[in-house]
Amino acid sequence: MKKALLKIFLWLPLCLISISFSGLTGCKKGGYGSGDNTSVPYNGTFVKSDSSVTTSATGTLTASFNPGTKELSYTFTWQGLSGKAIEMHIHDAGPIIIPITGFPMETAGTFSGKATITDAQATDLIAGKFYGQIHTENYPAGEILAVLTRDTPGGGGGGTPPPDGGYTPPPSGGGYN
Repeated sequence: MKKALLKIFLWLPLCLISISFSGLTGCKKGGYGSGDNTSVPYNGTFVKSDSSVTTSATGTLTASFNPGTKELSYTFTWQGLSGKAIEMHIHDAGPIIIPITGFPMETAGTFSGKATITDAQATDLIAGKFYGQIHTENYPAGEILAVLTRDTPGGGGGGTPPPDGGYTPPPSGGGYN
């Protein structure tokens, strides 16, 4: 009997400690981007890059962000450009952070790609500071752009940063005219 009680008193604490540690190792820190591999959809509607641009071009920029891997998958779709596309990229509140190569240099097309972004850039993406831009022969400074916003039912994107390189989120679906 004493041996049985001794075994229980020795094994019970070891079992409880083991259970406690296994529970701790199964925990993960909470919050957006902390190991969560659920992709978050974003989208934007192309509008003219600024008020000096005359274009009937349209299109969309869709993206999916995986906060666990920091991978941003994107698709540019455009039509009706005033000339051939000559440059394409994604900006973060001004600076180009994802230069894009290999896209069709045409007035209409679709192009998809992937890039890994930093934690700071992920914060800017969430804040609506990412925008894609397409430059053409006729508008080398940029013909159209689309601001990426989180895809929510009834949501959308569109807009443009002001010429000083700062950024003010646009009204839903519109650019600065």
